[in-house]
Amino acid sequence: MNAEKRHVVVAPLNWGLGHATRSMPIIRELLKQGHRVTVASDGLALKLMQSEFPSLDFWELPGYGVHYQKPVLLSLTRQIPDIQRIIRQEHLKILDRLKASHANVIISDNRYGVWHPDIPSILITHQIQLPIGRRMTKFMNPWLGRYLNPFREIWVPDFAPPDHLTGYMTETRDSRVVRIGPLTRFAQRDLEENIDLLVLISGPEPARTRWETHILQEAARLPYQQMVLLRGLPGEASRLQHSNERLTIHNHLPAQALNTLIGKSRAIICRAGYSTIMDLMIMGKSAIMVPTPGQPEQEYLARRLDNKHLAVVRYTE
Repeated sequence: MNAEKRHVVVAPLNWGLGHATRSMPIIRELLKQGHRVTVASDGLALKLMQSEFPSLDFWELPGYGVHYQKPVLLSLTRQIPDIQRIIRQEHLKILDRLKASHANVIISDNRYGVWHPDIPSILITHQIQLPIGRRMTKFMNPWLGRYLNPFREIWVPDFAPPDHLTGYMTETRDSRVVRIGPLTRFAQRDLEENIDLLVLISGPEPARTRWETHILQEAARLPYQQMVLLRGLPGEASRLQHSNERLTIHNHLPAQALNTLIGKSRAIICRAGYSTIMDLMIMGKSAIMVPTPGQPEQEYLARRLDNKHLAVVRYTE
């Protein structure tokens, strides 16, 4: 972005917290350059942004309200009409907000309705193709392409092939694509590893709560003296009471505290969300990754990391 001071709207998708967390380094860089930033989102992603950037302006957008039921792919397919309706609603909402805001750049992280025909609109995504099998992907590409068309640039937070983490999801000849490298709010730190196990709970409901319940049921049987569980619930009290002296539970931690916690952990269990993968890679940490059951992207990324020997993958909770 050039030296002229801009008003930039940054709009992360509220689907888990990954889209919000990977938008943070972009926001920090924009602020460092002296630009004005407004954040547009909903739900937990909005709460997280408000806790990390309390001095910024915020716009609340309609929530997508996506939920998982088995079989997951069929469940998501049935929700496509509702998702399309929400995309139209958020587009109308953003058009209305932009009338009085004088914003002159939009950076949307996977919110397909956040763009303006007269304002440079940039999409951040690692899904130029959907990871649902090559045959189904080819069928769905025209549908997805319609949502990519309004954006002047598409920023892919990944390396260029053949070192890319995302595989065929970001393989394209689209001239608008700019590979900006992995995004993370963390930095690698040389810390004493005095936490035996860190469990990072994340993802959309109800899968998040189901996995948390399973982990808590198993915690007493795990052979670790110092364990920490992070629930991934910004906006809640920072810490919970617990009866097991070996286990500390946090609802949410600010970025710097979480950076330290990850750096001090000998072993990490987490979902195979792409933002988590980028965070751990930048920090030089490996993990046991458990993809959310039935979530095609996480299953694809987990297989890819497993094949590259970059993570230990378990496909059952």
